[in-house]
Amino acid sequence: GRFAPEKRLEVLLNAYARYRELGGTWPLDLYGAGDLPSVSTPSGLFRVHPFVQAAEMPLVYRGHAAFVLASDFDPWPLVILESCASGLPVIVTDRCTNHVEFVGRNGLVVPHGNVEAFACAMLRLEREREGFDVAEGRRVAARYSCAAWSARILEIVHKLGGRKG
Repeated sequence: GRFAPEKRLEVLLNAYARYRELGGTWPLDLYGAGDLPSVSTPSGLFRVHPFVQAAEMPLVYRGHAAFVLASDFDPWPLVILESCASGLPVIVTDRCTNHVEFVGRNGLVVPHGNVEAFACAMLRLEREREGFDVAEGRRVAARYSCAAWSARILEIVHKLGGRKG
């Protein structure tokens, strides 16, 4: 939700400009608060929206074709889980540690900071969108739903309750 340096928006914006040079046609929407980095990307190529509250995010996801996260480091970006649960294919860096759990046939993982890799991944996702298995992302995300976590906690409580101390 914030435009912080570790989010590497300069990488994303430069990759998006390159993606458009390569023939990509999807628009880019940025959601968050704070200052954008100074980059040579023409500002008319993308739209900036204010921070969106969690309850409004499903509507935002429904209005888009994919989700891209260029962060240098993010130990557990919840936004990836939300994107997968919403049925979006995703592109994330190899530094977003939950990519191991959430990104398979439903997206792409690229080296952090690699503008060309991001641009090519965006173009591939646009051109091969139907080849990505977003249902896989939904299934994986379902394992982390409130209901799933509650069931796990209850299971642990029942196991612990059955022990004699």
